[in-house]
Amino acid sequence: MKRLHGALTSRALFAFLGVGLASLVCACSGGGGTIPQTAASQGGLSASAGVAAAAIRETQSDALNPRQAVSVPSSNDLVYISNSGNNTITVYHHDAQGDTAPLYSIGGSKTGIVGPSQLSEDAQGNLYVVTGSFSLFPAPESSVLVFAHGARGNVAPIRTIYGPATELSGYASGMIVDKATGKIFVNDNGAGGTPQSLLRFAPNANGNAAPFARGTIPGYPSGELALDSTGNNIITAHPSICCTFSLQGIETFPRQFSNNTTLSSIYSLIGMKNGFSGGGVADDPATKTYLYSSGAGIYRFAENTTGTGTEDGPGSFNLAPISLITSDTCGGYMALGYLRNIYIVHNKQSGCPTDAMYVYTPDASGNAAPLRVLTGPNTQLKTPSGIYEGK
Repeated sequence: MKRLHGALTSRALFAFLGVGLASLVCACSGGGGTIPQTAASQGGLSASAGVAAAAIRETQSDALNPRQAVSVPSSNDLVYISNSGNNTITVYHHDAQGDTAPLYSIGGSKTGIVGPSQLSEDAQGNLYVVTGSFSLFPAPESSVLVFAHGARGNVAPIRTIYGPATELSGYASGMIVDKATGKIFVNDNGAGGTPQSLLRFAPNANGNAAPFARGTIPGYPSGELALDSTGNNIITAHPSICCTFSLQGIETFPRQFSNNTTLSSIYSLIGMKNGFSGGGVADDPATKTYLYSSGAGIYRFAENTTGTGTEDGPGSFNLAPISLITSDTCGGYMALGYLRNIYIVHNKQSGCPTDAMYVYTPDASGNAAPLRVLTGPNTQLKTPSGIYEGK
């Protein structure tokens, strides 16, 4: 499969994150944070030597970090939304709606938050944020920032994964923490010809730390990551990009892979529909189904299935979806929240009417009305680019 390089790759990434090139460069050059010097200045082994050592550390880490209990969303949980337009994380009660102000936010020069995207959480409730400069000049840089549970305001992260040994080359749009093991997975779309990769880090990775392993993902850039209910696989979303849409969809890869390998998907559902939207994916463990946001709506497919479609839309898909919410065709990243409700962000710069959070019931289908909508100036939403519902 042909990969996009240079400016075309960058523009594709901007499109699926729902933000324009000019606005991203502008947003990231003013008011954003900087990577803490303690992380940026750390020395380390060369990338190859570091990864070799990391392979040994993974075995040790597995022994020290046994699988943990995975919590389920509760009535007291919060919704975290990353905003690439103002470099903040805004936090709400899970049932917030209308023009409601956040309970609190995380942002400022001490945080290092610049161009935030996907959010995740470990078993202790620490918040993980993947960031990138999203600027062509100088070359983009990405990091994973870890904030203590309950962190708020202009506060420094407790850990930062950043530096050349991490192999985070830039445009890291997806990241998720496996709560059962604590391992961190990052989808890095590469910069300057660097291959698109899936990186796996230690639970306590910090500073200029080499990943346990890097797997190359052939094809076009990817968006959000999710973990499936089997405990074995990781899901990556392929958003629509210019100017071929046949690969828009999702692919499932094994969570465990050797270093410097080309990953082959176990399952794939591609050819969802064209349009500059999508890139969101989630797994519903209760029903063992995949959820995917696209220009046709929010698909629900049976887990561990494979199918293909065409650019003409859902009617031509050779594997019928369980359901399709046709009323939501501009949503981006998503999350399953309280009572398995579907939380999804809308981005005005990607063609949505407003910056917003939409919430749908688990059985929503067709021209379904949202259960509730969070939008308005008091919400402080600004180009929302990621969402997570947790502690």
